[in-house]
Amino acid sequence: MCKYGGRKKKYSSVSLPISILEQIDSLIKELGFWPSRSAFVREACLEKIRREREALERRREAERIPTRGTSWGLAPVKAQGYPTPEAMIGPHWKGKR
Repeated sequence: MCKYGGRKKKYSSVSLPISILEQIDSLIKELGFWPSRSAFVREACLEKIRREREALERRREAERIPTRGTSWGLAPVKAQGYPTPEAMIGPHWKGKR
């Protein structure tokens, strides 16, 4: 059951401050690319979602915890709480550095 009275909604409305709408209008006028405010906002939101998903995936890749004989204890787990990923290389690991 959908929370909108049993039928699925395709669209919703969002309120924006007038100053932002005026900036959107000036961009539309200058560039002439978007046919309406809603088209601009929809495209901007989709682009932002795509960027955030890519950033999230990069963070996931950078937050891999070493599992082969690590002697650091909880340090890698605690490091995940910080926004900047850190690479840690143990002296006992073999291979190129």
